[in-house]
Amino acid sequence: MSWLYVPYKAPEEVKQDDSLLELNFDKVFFEEQEDGSVYFEYEAVSTRGDGSYSSAGSGWDNFSVKVTKNGAITGLGSRRHRKWIVHVFTWYKIAKKEINTNLSSNFVDTLIFEPLS
Repeated sequence: MSWLYVPYKAPEEVKQDDSLLELNFDKVFFEEQEDGSVYFEYEAVSTRGDGSYSSAGSGWDNFSVKVTKNGAITGLGSRRHRKWIVHVFTWYKIAKKEINTNLSSNFVDTLIFEPLS
């Protein structure tokens, strides 16, 4: 499976000159399915009261979900952590260049790591 590095910040909060190493992020495993959906395996993070994401505190659970092309989410944790899953899927679409942003191509290119088989 490939890895997606997901910054805790929303895409609009990341500055043009930020690098992935300067940001806090989670590593999410993903696998693209033949039907166009994406399977994600990851540890979800809890959200703070202000709606931002935090790796600290309780809320760490393992999840495995499938997200279809139209954004439907199914699987373990699909309801409880919907906000985080949508955040992950947004970064996935940015990494795949399906969503245009003002982020540098160098930054976007570091979001996906595909290990050698």
